[in-house]
Amino acid sequence: MAVSSDCGLFSWRPKFLEIFNKPWVFLTLFSISSFGMAVPIGINLIVLPLLQSLFNLSTQQMGWILVSNDLSGIFFSLVIGQVCSSQKTRWLAVGIIVTFLSGIIQSIPHFFAELPPIIRNENITASKDKIVVDQMCSYNTTHYDSIDASTDVKFYAVSNNKLYWVLILGGIVQGIGHTPPGIAGMTYLDEIYSEKKIGLAIGTVLVVTCVGFPMALVIGAAFLKIYATLSTPDGLQLSDPEWVGAWWLGYIVPGLIVLVTGIPILLFPQQPSYAIKVLKKKSKAGATNEAEKELEMKRSLKVLILDFIPSLKRLLINKSLMFFILGDAMLFLFFASTPYEPKLVSIYYRMDPVRVGYIVGMSRVVATIVGLAAGSFLTSSQRFTGELGRRCIKVVSIASFVTIPLGFISLYYCKQDTIAGLTAPYPSFKPKFENKMNLSLECNSNCNCETSFYTPVCDRNTTTTYFSPCMIGCTRQLEAVNEQVKRRYGNCECLGKDVTVDEGSCNPVGTPQCERKFWIYVVVTGLATAGLFVIVPAVNIVYLRITNEIDRSAARGLKQFVTRFMGTLPGPLLFGALIDNYCILWRNTDNSRGSCLVYDTYRLQLMYTFGQFGIRLAASVFFFSSLYFYPTAKNYSRVQTTNSEPAM
Repeated sequence: MAVSSDCGLFSWRPKFLEIFNKPWVFLTLFSISSFGMAVPIGINLIVLPLLQSLFNLSTQQMGWILVSNDLSGIFFSLVIGQVCSSQKTRWLAVGIIVTFLSGIIQSIPHFFAELPPIIRNENITASKDKIVVDQMCSYNTTHYDSIDASTDVKFYAVSNNKLYWVLILGGIVQGIGHTPPGIAGMTYLDEIYSEKKIGLAIGTVLVVTCVGFPMALVIGAAFLKIYATLSTPDGLQLSDPEWVGAWWLGYIVPGLIVLVTGIPILLFPQQPSYAIKVLKKKSKAGATNEAEKELEMKRSLKVLILDFIPSLKRLLINKSLMFFILGDAMLFLFFASTPYEPKLVSIYYRMDPVRVGYIVGMSRVVATIVGLAAGSFLTSSQRFTGELGRRCIKVVSIASFVTIPLGFISLYYCKQDTIAGLTAPYPSFKPKFENKMNLSLECNSNCNCETSFYTPVCDRNTTTTYFSPCMIGCTRQLEAVNEQVKRRYGNCECLGKDVTVDEGSCNPVGTPQCERKFWIYVVVTGLATAGLFVIVPAVNIVYLRITNEIDRSAARGLKQFVTRFMGTLPGPLLFGALIDNYCILWRNTDNSRGSCLVYDTYRLQLMYTFGQFGIRLAASVFFFSSLYFYPTAKNYSRVQTTNSEPAM
């Protein structure tokens, strides 16, 4: 059966569609859809802290949400990489439409979730006073018969936790949808663009895609400024603890963008006429094999399935390819830790998470554009010959190595609060339990203190922060001193009758010193990001030139399998578990462990920094090994064509 070069579907191929049968039209549609697919993943970076609180999730549970798309992607990457080679646009369109459905599923928990109880209108004064009293020593007495805030918090947190599995399901469907574009989309671009333009074409898609990740931080932060129900309750402000942003819009809106591009992509032909011209030119230049391409386009689904094992064998014995995939997997493992960056940066520098999302997001946008533009220029400045693959691996190896030291900037952080009973012993009095960090004291043992809320207070005389007024036996709230100190507490059994403490931490959010350190971090990590993204166009070109023509889709499928299995799947789980390991106080609800209230910042940033260093170093070793085993120009054509005939 002849391969059609006209736009349409099955026998319906109207002439007017040929107006859109252009390489730049496909490139535009593919770039927009790639942006739409990247945004929901990036949205996770800023909405996960909210979801963690709203659904009462541990950091490890958040990790499962992040890797859920890889659970399905690992399986489908090998399958689609093998069977999509002769129907690339069809598989690409199916993946786009499935991605839209995943966004719908991921937004479903919003419509069933219990929102935190809102304290407003006529109850605002009494209810807020009740929360204050709840945080003071009660000596087994009941202060109010009104709404029990802690009970309400426990109710909605436990109830919402059941919706966690819907988020997992949405991620699994998302993984199925995200698999075809990375395999079929890139190889189709290689078929329709000449050797002089393919670098810029790939760079364009990658720029738009990679910009989608940091832009998602900005978009997500904007959605979080809209109340979850799209209608803000009277008296509720963004700064109120009861505020819940419209996180679900971050999954639905990009899904609609993706859907709009998926339908026209479905109509693109299997092999347009301009792709045939490109094939002839590349074949003459030695960058591809015309006979293999003709065989690939004519293979039936049955033949593709039968060739699965022989094709996989050809890839596995390619040492240069396998070392390169391992290096790529290490970079994916490194990038898998970035969803926790806004959360960790806000902890390191005591910054507002939403503000961190905006600033870090915009800095990554600039760094990504600069890095990818530089990388696209490097890869398009040379003709696509057999030696281009070697040059690309050199760029990848060197750039990945020289940017490693910049990661140590995270060691330059703000000193953690001295929180009595958590990060330091209680001063001048004895804990209830000896030889152990503990909030319990003899003087607060009968206070029935609540640990579901972290409401710090500061003793200005000793610059010591305490977990709550209750933990130091305070039974009296004094009048506000000024606008900066809205509440002051006295009659604190553990400190003495004459000692007063002020609401808030002794080291508040947004100090000038922390602000300065934060901006240094933003600049240095921006440079590191630009350096890393220089290699992204080169990485994609390597996969198109390190194997023979007939195995290029399968090579990208194997790449997705390994990078997901070794990188994006274990990464969030590994880093999530490690971050949880350095939590020193958990929010407990109904005898179950919820989200973390206080971390050991020093040990956390030390683990995080050196963990990333080890991963980056391993990636560089693998890339240099791939360069060592890469075939010379003399042996290039032999490696490209050996055992290239498919099993029949």
